[in-house]
Amino acid sequence: MKKIAQAVFCLHESGVRNIILLHCVSDYSSRLSNKNLRVIETVNNVLQVRVGYSDHTVGLTAHITAVSLGAAVDDENFTLRSELNRPYRITSIERYELVEPVNKIRECERVLGHSTMSVSQAECNNAAKMCANLHAATDLEASDRLTVDKISIVRTVDGLEPRHFESIVGSQVSREITGGEPLLSGDFA
Repeated sequence: MKKIAQAVFCLHESGVRNIILLHCVSDYSSRLSNKNLRVIETVNNVLQVRVGYSDHTVGLTAHITAVSLGAAVDDENFTLRSELNRPYRITSIERYELVEPVNKIRECERVLGHSTMSVSQAECNNAAKMCANLHAATDLEASDRLTVDKISIVRTVDGLEPRHFESIVGSQVSREITGGEPLLSGDFA
């Protein structure tokens, strides 16, 4: 890391600001267990430069993992003629095979989203259906006392929020309530 930091410092001193470092394990064909892809995060955080990934493994696992860890660039070897006996041959793909890695990386980027926590439109559309609410676990008679075993928490569009659970335990029911029916604020004497 020290040599890399010195190189970045020299580039900055020379006025170079647009730097991307590529993490690469020089082993052909490298096993996935040797990749140490968390280095991408470390270099990015410590040196404050963009980091990419240069791969020498077979398959897409390392590429997708690198992108999920913040790789800004993905370097893949491809060959125009796979029948040639060259060092990169084993880990190189044909030009037409570049489509799948690119599609998978773009898919990974979409899945990762962004770092701002917000409610998506899809979640807004489902919010009412996905909320947990308090319901009667059994049939209740008017004047019954609510006990823990008589209350259930289910996902529905109606009923008291679970934060009211403790406050209604021990309360007297003011009306007849069928098991499965939502518990509402006006149901207690």
